[in-house]
Amino acid sequence: MKVAILFPHKVKNEAFRTSAEQYLRIAGRFVPVDLHVQPLADRQGRLHPAVRSRLAGAEGICLSEHGTAVDSDWFLARLERARQAGQDLVFVIGDADGYPKELESLCRERIALSPLTLPHELALVILAEQLWRAAARAAKHPYHRG
Repeated sequence: MKVAILFPHKVKNEAFRTSAEQYLRIAGRFVPVDLHVQPLADRQGRLHPAVRSRLAGAEGICLSEHGTAVDSDWFLARLERARQAGQDLVFVIGDADGYPKELESLCRERIALSPLTLPHELALVILAEQLWRAAARAAKHPYHRG
C-alpha cells in the first residue's frame, strides 16, 4: 500500500511547505507517502491526464469543505483498511477554484478536515500531519512523542 497526495501547485508559503515536508518525511517511516505537485486540470478545465493516471487502480479521496467530516480515528481506520486490501490511496487537494467536475466521479470519497474553509496549503499540512499520526498509531509508535 502506498499513499499519494495530489496538490495543484508549488506550496508558496515557506512555513506550510516546511511543515508539510516534515510530516510527510516522518510518515514515510511507516508508510510510503508521496506528494505530487501538478495542475489538476488543463487550460480548458478538463481533468489533467496525469491525474487520471495517478487515480487509476487507487482509492481516490477528495478533500472538500463539503465532504464528510472525519477525525483522526477515521484516518487510522482508512489506512488499515487500505493496507489489508493492498489498495493505494490518493488524496486530492483542490485549489481556490476547486476541482474539475470529472475528478469527483473518480474519487470514491469526499472528506472534510474541518467545517471551516481552509486555505489549500494549510489543508496540505493538516492532511500530512494526520497521515503521520495514523501511520504511527498503526505501527504502535508513540506518535505524540515524535
